[in-house]
Amino acid sequence: MDASDRLVDILQQLGACLSSREETPHAWRPLGEALLAVPGVSGVWFALWREADLEALSLGELPGEGQARADLLRGWRWDYRAEGAPVASVLATPGPLVIAPLGEPDHLAGALALATHEPVAPLMRLAEVVASGLRADLRRRRLAGELEQARTLLYEQMSGISELPAVSQLAASVAHELRNPLSSIKGAAQYIRNEYQDHATVREFLDIIIEEVGVLNRITTEFLDFARPMHLNLEQMHVHDSIRRLLQVMKPQMAAQGIEAVLDLSADVPPTYFDSRQVDQMLRNIVMNAIQAMPDGGTLRVRTRTFDTPLPGVEIAIADTGRGINPEDLHRLFTPFFTTKTKGVGLGLTIVQRIAQNHGGVVTVQCPPGGGSEFTIRLPCAPGAESLRVSG
Repeated sequence: MDASDRLVDILQQLGACLSSREETPHAWRPLGEALLAVPGVSGVWFALWREADLEALSLGELPGEGQARADLLRGWRWDYRAEGAPVASVLATPGPLVIAPLGEPDHLAGALALATHEPVAPLMRLAEVVASGLRADLRRRRLAGELEQARTLLYEQMSGISELPAVSQLAASVAHELRNPLSSIKGAAQYIRNEYQDHATVREFLDIIIEEVGVLNRITTEFLDFARPMHLNLEQMHVHDSIRRLLQVMKPQMAAQGIEAVLDLSADVPPTYFDSRQVDQMLRNIVMNAIQAMPDGGTLRVRTRTFDTPLPGVEIAIADTGRGINPEDLHRLFTPFFTTKTKGVGLGLTIVQRIAQNHGGVVTVQCPPGGGSEFTIRLPCAPGAESLRVSG
């Protein structure tokens, strides 16, 4: 087999890698065998880093020990061309080895090594071609995994949509039935409490009743907000006014829990047209969640800025230093009736999402590396749209 036939064979094996469903790096074995047939190549080594673990495929004779080679190459200072194509290098000891990075410039996924005793220039070009092809294979596999995750999430969300109208009607009925009796219970408890000013035990139990009625009232309000059609009543407002007003109201509770509020409100954010009641409720729900996530104190950060694409708008980010969110719960946070709290029905964030979507915006959540969580709301501005009405 001459040099051109070997190159054709290698390119064919690269193409096979791009269609293989077998797990890497073992899917690359036929490619490694084709490389091993190249004159001057005595060994082929593919390695992928899996967090702290190493997955490697070794063919032929390779100098040195695999784990030591992996440790060395994981910290190697790799070079890339302007378009991100990998640049091969020569590792003299133990070797010589022709090495090339696998993955993206900002995310090293692994490395390729060819053991050789021949002049390395032709093998360096060969290693760069192979590394570029495997980079494409790794990118394809990553995108395929993300697509599958998105499809699964979409299926889970779509599967319950047909039931939402009936659930909304039931929620409204339950909330209306509960609201009047709760008001009567709270009024009676407050009256009796005033009559027993000198009886500490009786007052303690009545305080518990009043507090629990308040919890139930908040739940019924969430039910009603969830069931109520959302129409936009746009008026000119400034989100900074809503943020400051909300934090002023929440100041006593935050002070009691040792929570510090840090504001980073951009001067570039203009007054614009939103439904002020809905925006106030959206901010309140997220801030309340943040406060509840920090029972032992922490920092609440609220940041605003403007954005220009795809439409001009306002971004509001609310971050806490609380206990954070389990990664497996992230995709379910906005699902109706999903909650991790002992008190609540799991509608607060669902309502937040509906309000954001009602304004043509989005709300996202992430867990920063330092802990806690951060909710980001992006709302497009709609100046001059005072008469707009959008049905939720």
